[in-house]
Amino acid sequence: MDRKPVGCRTSSLTSPNSESLNFRFTAGLFAAALVASCGSQAGASTPPSAPNVSTAGSASIAVQPADVPSTIRQCSQSGNIDSYLNAIKATDPDTYSRYRYIWIDAQAAGATVAQFVIYSDSDAHCKALTTADGPQHAQFTVTYPFLENFVIKFKDVLSASRAFNGAVFGIPPTAYRNLEGGVVGTATGLGPNAESASCCGAFTAIWQNNAFDALIWIVNLDAATSARIVSNVNSRIH
Repeated sequence: MDRKPVGCRTSSLTSPNSESLNFRFTAGLFAAALVASCGSQAGASTPPSAPNVSTAGSASIAVQPADVPSTIRQCSQSGNIDSYLNAIKATDPDTYSRYRYIWIDAQAAGATVAQFVIYSDSDAHCKALTTADGPQHAQFTVTYPFLENFVIKFKDVLSASRAFNGAVFGIPPTAYRNLEGGVVGTATGLGPNAESASCCGAFTAIWQNNAFDALIWIVNLDAATSARIVSNVNSRIH
């Protein structure tokens, strides 16, 4: 049921199948303390001003048709998290259970809305991505392009940050540190609460920006296109 980070392997791993995509995310727990800095004025300690929360919704932040090449389209299963879960409940019960509990946990942490979008190059491949025998449940090389994007909006920035550091998507911060192509923190270009990995024809990124936590998984699109898609998503968060 769980998916491993799309990093294919750790940098020290040698395997005869090293060019295969490893599609199962690793679930885990990560406890982190959020350190707040305080300013001092006239000898009194005062809390910092709270950042402004974006007025955008998760649907407007998530990957849009204009972000992707014309060779792929948004799958009909895309939509708000409830409609996505309803779309896969019967066809992919394992993924349904996993994302249902991710959403339940996120709501307990202050999530208000969420969007899950899928893109691929044909209706048949869109269907494969939402069935129990789809590529996300196997470890093999997938030849067609697709992406999945999960965007969750929280009630405030602090809630989003805490959720990220609490493994909101079931992937702990720094989980990609030892993966081939793994990058953690500001080096991702997505801010301090971020991690990404790129190898074997796949790219994934998880990050927090303002009141949003986002996960994006891109397979079989070139590096420049993948980077542009992620940048477009992040740029819509204000």
